[in-house]
Amino acid sequence: MMEDIIARFKESCGKVGNMMKDFIARFKKAWAAFIRTWRFEKDVGGMTKRVREEVEYAIDCERKSAVEENDYSFLDYVVECYRSALRAYETMAADGHSGMSWGLTRQIFNRLAEGKPLKNLNSYDERPEEWASSNIIPDSFGMLYNNRYSSLCCRVTENGNVYSDCNRWVFEAPDHPNIPWHNGFLSNYLDEKFPIQFPYNPITIHVRVEEILTDPAHGDYDAQHIIDFADPETGRKVFVNAYFEEVDGKWQEIGKKKWYALRKKHGERLAAILKAKEE
Repeated sequence: MMEDIIARFKESCGKVGNMMKDFIARFKKAWAAFIRTWRFEKDVGGMTKRVREEVEYAIDCERKSAVEENDYSFLDYVVECYRSALRAYETMAADGHSGMSWGLTRQIFNRLAEGKPLKNLNSYDERPEEWASSNIIPDSFGMLYNNRYSSLCCRVTENGNVYSDCNRWVFEAPDHPNIPWHNGFLSNYLDEKFPIQFPYNPITIHVRVEEILTDPAHGDYDAQHIIDFADPETGRKVFVNAYFEEVDGKWQEIGKKKWYALRKKHGERLAAILKAKEE
């Protein structure tokens, strides 16, 4: 009898001991999380002060610039944009984030601000309810638009569905990477070479393009060379090296030899202009 009581007592003590160990472990974990959050909130408080000062500094610079240029047409508009961005920041800072939740929330906010979906998009075959035709955009017969991301289109054809994202490809000159532009013809070409895969996570891909002009009557350029772009997943360069020439108002693909002949002609044209200026 006594041995049974002692055994039960030891068992109870063991359970209590395990419960205490578990409680202490949980308490240590919760305390560490509290300290991390407290330190982060303290840092955010300091960051908020610095951010407010930075915004006020930027606004002051805008005002000085307006005075120097004697142009106040967009000053109020720009100032309000700065203040709007500050209010968005202060709202996030007031939510009591931890370091991890701050980074995650910032990623979500940036995605929303860019007009991008938070989760992957599905093809028309997989989820037709995610797609709809447009009665607003003219000449959109046979074209479907994704309800969650209107930049993604699907053209239904006899040979299958063809997808395109008007914000997928952005083009830039090698010597002017900060001045991007869009080009429908080049985008369609790249979509054929590198089709959209589903599930699709919209991302902007920057493509280096060289433009030349052999005949001023053709406008700004009459030949193009798609050089390369960085793979969004690996970061590695993908060399395209596709060449095009405008002939009778239409673009057609040409070979490298023809491209270099046009490039030489372009250089001769620029040299003639420079020589005329010197004379």
